Amino acid sequence: MNVIKCMVVELSFHAHAFLFYARMFLFYDGGTIIGIYLLDL
Repeated sequence: MNVIKCMVVELSFHAHAFLFYARMFLFYDGGTIIGIYLLDL
């Protein structure tokens, strides 16, 4: 049970970090960097 809880917390943390960086990239660079980043996934 603790493992699942840890995974959920970690996933939500990464999701928030990703959204934060995505917003920063979109704001500063009109989407080119985020486009390249998404293509590279």
